Amino acid sequence: MRNESYESAVWVLAHGAVGCSGREGTYLTAGDGIDEFVVATDAGSGKERWRTRIYTVPIKKQLETDVQTIYITKLKLSGAALFVRDEAKRCYQLDVKTQNVETAGCSAMKAAKSTATATAK
Repeated sequence: MRNESYESAVWVLAHGAVGCSGREGTYLTAGDGIDEFVVATDAGSGKERWRTRIYTVPIKKQLETDVQTIYITKLKLSGAALFVRDEAKRCYQLDVKTQNVETAGCSAMKAAKSTATATAK
């Protein structure tokens, strides 16, 4: 029987994207700091299964864009919930089965038991 408790497998890729792996595939971040997404890829083929927008940063025209961008900094997979944290320390919960995104308390993310698998990138 396979142990359901895994070490969190989170890595930061060279371009700043964050990722983690679950049984069905890998979840990676994508975006430009204005529109931030989570992309799910298939475990077997590596092909994109779906892409879901987590948030959009409203840009104020009177400020430079680069000082307003906010990137995703952490992913944590716990069952069907993928918790997402951004640079502004806001947290979101993405249901990986329905791709529904809701704001979540960061305490919920901290308390969630990780079910990510250890995968080196």
